[in-house]
Formats: sequence, C-alpha cells, structure tokens
Amino acid sequence: MTIFYVSTTGSDLNNGLSSLHPKFTISSAITAAASGDTIQISEGTYTGNININKHVILQGADKATTIIQPNISTTTATIQITDGSSGTTIKNLTVKGKFLIQTTTGSGDANNNNSAFLVLNTNTSTNPPINNVTLENLIIKNASNGVAFNNKHSNNITIKNCVIENNEGSGIRVASNVETMNELLIDGCTVQNNNLNAITSNPSGNYRPNCTNFKLWNCFIKNNNKLTLNNSHDVSLFGFNGDIEISNTSIECNHYESKSTNGSASTSGGWGLVINGTGSSNSTYQPSGNIAINNVTMTGNVIKSVLGFDRYSTLGTITLNNLNIKDCQANKSNQTWLQLSIGHRDTNKSFSLGNTRLRTIYTTNIGNVDATQAEFYDINTGSLLTTLYDLFQITTQIYDKTDILSLGEVTVSEGSKIITPNVIDSIINALDTENNAIYLTPGIYAVSAKLINNSNYQKKLICIGETVRIIRS
Repeated sequence: MTIFYVSTTGSDLNNGLSSLHPKFTISSAITAAASGDTIQISEGTYTGNININKHVILQGADKATTIIQPNISTTTATIQITDGSSGTTIKNLTVKGKFLIQTTTGSGDANNNNSAFLVLNTNTSTNPPINNVTLENLIIKNASNGVAFNNKHSNNITIKNCVIENNEGSGIRVASNVETMNELLIDGCTVQNNNLNAITSNPSGNYRPNCTNFKLWNCFIKNNNKLTLNNSHDVSLFGFNGDIEISNTSIECNHYESKSTNGSASTSGGWGLVINGTGSSNSTYQPSGNIAINNVTMTGNVIKSVLGFDRYSTLGTITLNNLNIKDCQANKSNQTWLQLSIGHRDTNKSFSLGNTRLRTIYTTNIGNVDATQAEFYDINTGSLLTTLYDLFQITTQIYDKTDILSLGEVTVSEGSKIITPNVIDSIINALDTENNAIYLTPGIYAVSAKLINNSNYQKKLICIGETVRIIRS
C-alpha cells in the first residue's frame, strides 16, 4: 500500500509520495490514492470540503494541531463519506463544520449537510452499503451535527476515543433514513456541550427492526440539549428493537424547563436515556431486543424521565446492573415524569430493576416490576430507605399502575407472634409491648394511613419472604 503526504507547505503539482514532496490539499491526495492507501497529513489547518469515495486511511500528525475546516460558503459536510468508502479509517485530527443554528429537532435531515462528518449515499437508486468505517482519536466540533449518518445501510461502524463537542445540533445522529445498521460501537468518547442530543438514533421514531448491536462503552456524556428544546435528549434510540449494550458510562444531564415567549406554555422536554420500541397499540408492540445497562451513572436534571423504556410488548430481555440514577432529578412540572419510566405490557413476566439505585418510578399499563434487589433513596433527603417505615415512603415515590414486588428487606427487633392477616390494624393495636412483632409472609397487606407515623407500629412489623407488599387501606 502507498503512503501519500499532505502539508500546508506542499503543492498539488507534487506527486505526494514523500514528505519532501507533499500534496497541498487532502482532496488531491485522495484522488491520487488507490483503494487501501494511506494519506499522512502534517500539522496545520486545512480549509476545504472533502469527499471520500474509496477505501483510504486519513491520518493526522496530532489531533490538536492537525485541523480540517470547511469552506465558508459551503453547503456540504466538511468530510463526506460516500459510496465506495467501505473500510475507511480517519484518525488524529480536529474536524470542524459550518454552524447551522437549529431551533427545532424535527427529522432534521437537511441539517446534516453542514455536519463535520456525513455518511451518505450518492447513488440513491441502489444505495450501496457503507461498511467498516472507523473514526478514531478525533476532535469533532462547531458543526451542525458532529457525526451524521444519512445513508441506507451500514455495518461495523466505530467511533472511538473522540471528543464531540459544541455542535449546533447533535453530537452523533443516526437519521431515520438509515434502514440497516449492524454494529455501531461508540467507545471511550466524550460527547458534551451540544445544543441538541448527545447521541440519537431514528429521531422520527419509525419502526426500524434492522438496526442492532449498538454499543456505548466507556463514555462521558455531559451538558447536552443546551437549547432545552422539546424532544431533545442525552441518548435516545427510537423504534429500536435490536440489541444494545451501555457500559461504564457517565451521563450528566442538563435539561431545564423553559417557557415560551408569552410565558404560558412550557417545553415538553427531553429524556436522559430513552430506548423505545414502536407501535400505536398493544397489538403492534414488539418485544425488546437484548438490552444490557452495566455500570452507568446518571446525574443532573431532566424534564422527562432519567431513564425510560416504552412501547415494548415485553422487557424480559433487559438487564440492569449497577445502574445509579438516584442523584438525577426529574422535575417536569405538572407531569408524572419520574426517574425511571417503564412501559411494560407483559402480564406474565416481571421487569427486574436489578441492583439499581433510584428514588422514583413511573410505571404505565400492566406487567410486574421486580424491585427485590434495588436500593431506594428518600426523594427529599437522599438517604437510603431500609426500615419498615421506609416502605411507606417508597410507596409515595412510585406512580404505580403495576405490582411492585418486594420493596426491600425490613429488619426490626425480634418478636413472638407470626400472623398473616389482610388488614392488620387491630392486631397492631393489640400488641402490648414494642418487643412483640408481626411477621409478614408473602402477600399484600393493607394498613390505615393513621398508623404510618406510629413509631411502635414501625418496630412491630417484620416482612419475610420476597413478595411482601404493604399498601394503604
């Protein structure tokens, strides 16, 4: 394979085959290169839009000092990756785009044109796949969108160790025009200070069953949706029935409710992390794919929910491990948006929270939620809820249309009576000392609200088993 050299001191009349005779423009080097060749770019600022239509490797000398920026008058992306470019790798560069201020989220495909990177088909009759593209060790900023996909089919896309920031639109945008995307890896990236989404897929929400194997690993996502627009999120996947893994990632949300110019209407806001299926009724919902969320922490503030799953017939293939959302506020006024929003419609299965740490849940429709291993924290103080009285506090933090199973173990002083009534007020009042206790085997128990703050009552009830539920009578 041949190496071509580009330098700000070079000339396109040179052959570019040595560092002593470099090309002046990257486009000239791409034209001269054959499939699989490498283009080595020296430090400096290069102005001009680039079209990649073959398999090449673009390699800058240093990402901080090797800069590509578009022509001022351009209406195309800084770097377009088009038909024939499968196998392309681009690394060690800063790539800027042209600002195109966005005031709505919408489908927004026209806004892709001024992205820093745009993957698209030039042959729109055959729409050949563009596969095996790697963006690595890049700074991507000051564009309409940072990285946008607007082609029909892609496989094996990697965005690794990149900083994607200060874009007028989204950091990474997989347009609804994309019909097939298999293996999208976003690894070790910082996505921050973008006006709209950090990462979004299928923003129009059309059903797209051929997008799968998305991975978000080791990422830092901070201060996106700076414009606080409706339906702009930190991470969103809509119409998504494929597999996804989100691991070792921190999301710092910064969504605040804003009013319209007349001060009457407020934004409907955005999610922190939302993964939604599709359909308009129970009969059209599909099951979720294999979704794993591991070692993820979310903090800050959102208008809608911190984390949401909705429009799935079942969530039986979703696993949560070491998810911490307890310190991310969800405070849209006059709505029931809470930290975790679950739209779960399978009455035969339970959606398990795993060892999630949280304060509030909003559950819709039907289906069980298993909170056996979850840790609940007080909505006001942030303290861990562990006592019997805390069970009542937890029930006030759940907008409950489902059965919440086992809200946690309760440990109080030992007692002598084991009874299992459905309504236990009279028995509580009949116990003569604080040392006596009521052991609750699995079941649902109704207790009057007047006993909630009774300290003796708190000490007398002991829950045993894994499906004890206490409700107000």
